[in-house]
Amino acid sequence: MKTPAIFISLLSVLLSSYLFASPLGETQLSSTIWLRDFVTYYKPPFDEDGEFSHTNFYIGRGYLRLDHRFSEHFGGTFLVNVLTDDSYYTSARVELKLAMASMNISDNFRIRAGIIPTEFGLESMWKYRIIPLSLAGDRRMIPSTDFGVDVTFRPVDNFQMIAQITNGEGYLHYNHAYMNEYPAISLDMRYLGDSMVFGVSGVLEKDGVYFEYDDERLNRFVVEPFVEYDFGIIDLKAEACVGNYDQFDSDNVAFGFMVASIFPINPIIEPVARFDIFKPDMDIEGYREIQILGGANIYIWRSEEAVFKPCIVFQPQWRMTDYEEEGMNSEHDIMLQLQINMESNYF
Repeated sequence: MKTPAIFISLLSVLLSSYLFASPLGETQLSSTIWLRDFVTYYKPPFDEDGEFSHTNFYIGRGYLRLDHRFSEHFGGTFLVNVLTDDSYYTSARVELKLAMASMNISDNFRIRAGIIPTEFGLESMWKYRIIPLSLAGDRRMIPSTDFGVDVTFRPVDNFQMIAQITNGEGYLHYNHAYMNEYPAISLDMRYLGDSMVFGVSGVLEKDGVYFEYDDERLNRFVVEPFVEYDFGIIDLKAEACVGNYDQFDSDNVAFGFMVASIFPINPIIEPVARFDIFKPDMDIEGYREIQILGGANIYIWRSEEAVFKPCIVFQPQWRMTDYEEEGMNSEHDIMLQLQINMESNYF
């Protein structure tokens, strides 16, 4: 979907910022770098010998972010990502991942426009203490950012609603041949407690499932209830997802759930664990994927003022994916990541 109104809105917000706010304001710079080495091998069930597949050292994230506040009511954000991966044929890929203006009408009402983050379930508060994305993000059921507009409303202190109208295909797919004619409409509702956050997110896009070799389009939908509870000695996260979202393979409805835990036992070592079950197609009996992940976050340096940022942390983690289908071997990933997070004070 191509929406000139989105960019007209963005221009209007920026113009309002300059007309009604301080001409200078204040700026914050931040950066996030992921240095990764992933080793993958395959192992048949009940067989001690595994088959090495490949190793891949690359930059998974090279964020440079600029946040500028013209006043307490107006601001803007730009985020550029420079990364390397095997999907690009030159030395690096450059992505414009955020480019948005934000207008805080009041403490309980906010409007954003441009390339905005997708506010959906656990993905919007993941913080990457576990290397793979949340279930909905890892399975590409939702994009991380997209072109659009959103409104945040808090009718009471502990309850928040975010409504978004976006292209639906994600920030990398602007003006592609398979762009949908209709916008994606999403709603995220959550309770924000001192130690618990829970809620439900949903997105619906008319004729949003596109098949590369077929003119047929189906409605795309994804629904996710989620919860995060901090017990003090353990941070527990859980979500379930159901959705018709696949753009290239079939008109399948997928279902999965995830449970993850983080144990901040001391300021240096933080063990992590995760368990996923995912059925790519609910119509296929007996086929599902099971993932088990374990590892730790080892903090080389961290700020006392933040939980996970700014910091330097080494993340050795292991993940096994078992496919309940005859002839498919389990996949094992040894994931080593050095995550460096930096941010300046506002100046």
